[in-house]
Amino acid sequence: VNMILAWCPAPTAWLGKVVLLVAGALVLAFGVNAYLAAHLGAGPFEAATLALHPVPFRLAYGILQGVGALVGWGLGADLGPGTVLIVVGVGPLVALFRRHTHWLTR
Repeated sequence: VNMILAWCPAPTAWLGKVVLLVAGALVLAFGVNAYLAAHLGAGPFEAATLALHPVPFRLAYGILQGVGALVGWGLGADLGPGTVLIVVGVGPLVALFRRHTHWLTR
């Protein structure tokens, strides 16, 4: 990561930051989908989300992310557009990817 960061500096323009934020959320959602599809076990956060069944994944993931964000905020962390995007967007994106990437499990 350090080599990539040295080679590719962070964007300074507003549009570049937005594109990078959205791309990061998409990569995160696809990555969560991919390792859940592998059926080799979920990470702790995703396991907690799956344990809330029959609550839909997209909703349970958002609730748990929101609780985590509020706890972090209560402890002094900043909340920003990236936090909101992760809380609101990643759960539905993972659910969408799970419906359309069933070929990953073949």
